[in-house]
Amino acid sequence: MNPVLDIPIITGPGLFNIGVAGCDRYLQSFKNVCDPVHTDAVDMVVQAHLTLEDTNPIDDSAVAISVSGHVVGYLPRPTALDFRKAIEVGDLTEYKVFECRARIRSDGQSARERQGLYAVWLDLPQDDDVQPPAATTPTPVDESLIRVYRRTATADRQIDELIGIVKGVMADGMVTQGEVEFLLRWIETNRQAANLWPAKALYPRLAQVAAKGFMTLHEEGEMLDLLMKTVGGNTAPQAGFASNSSKLPLTEPAASLSFEGRAFCFTGAFHSGTRDWCHEQVTNRGGRSIGNITRKLDYLVVGDIGNEAWAHSTHGRKIEKAIEYNSAGCRIAIVSEEHWYSHL
Repeated sequence: MNPVLDIPIITGPGLFNIGVAGCDRYLQSFKNVCDPVHTDAVDMVVQAHLTLEDTNPIDDSAVAISVSGHVVGYLPRPTALDFRKAIEVGDLTEYKVFECRARIRSDGQSARERQGLYAVWLDLPQDDDVQPPAATTPTPVDESLIRVYRRTATADRQIDELIGIVKGVMADGMVTQGEVEFLLRWIETNRQAANLWPAKALYPRLAQVAAKGFMTLHEEGEMLDLLMKTVGGNTAPQAGFASNSSKLPLTEPAASLSFEGRAFCFTGAFHSGTRDWCHEQVTNRGGRSIGNITRKLDYLVVGDIGNEAWAHSTHGRKIEKAIEYNSAGCRIAIVSEEHWYSHL
């Protein structure tokens, strides 16, 4: 922790391999930071601040990067979302500014004449293989953030593994008592994934069946249907998509939709029209369409077809975020494309 500014310091492995986007827009900032020190090629390590811009009018998930009080760029959006998730998991949401080392590079005098020749790379922890530099003793906050990054990466891998196991169980079109008990043991063993979707939804039903010790034919059918919904159907690949979207996260019973003054967010691919067309339907009816999940969101509309951009090929980051917010007391209705379309 920075004792003066009370800013958590993130210690990375010294790789400086997290790139900063938009550097070409901040030439004056680089001149202010670098010119007093360098007259030729720039290759310097500095302390950078990462600021969560929750009120950014373009993207409320934005994370600005600044050096010596000058903004030099932003985290790429996928990295910003991962960074914010790590902050939440690490229970560090009271902080809006973080600090880490950054490397600024340019190719010399031409960098002062033309834009786009400065680059910034951050030293941030990333996965289980990342270790802090040997010469650095992280503060408790450093260690917390490093564990968070590792925990997030591990959980993602475990969810991918669980979905692969479920697909294997379903390969013969049957599910046995032994397979149910195996899935239950796997979830109990892999605690990083136990509280995440879809493991969180599967666990109660698996535990119930395992405790009973046997399944009727009707229960076998219900369990197979549950597992199928978890990993998506198998018809979408014929249409060039990864999988049909899971039905499990949808709000039950289906919410009644109204448009006037309501905020909508869309995820997935849609049979009914393009994403722009969907946005237009909302705005034409007095609603507003936003690109991110926030606590003020009213409806998340899930496309009937899931594309390859979805996390774990079964549900997206937007759905994960909506589920997390709802668990914290928010009331975001997650609805299907079909249900949304029926209200147009």
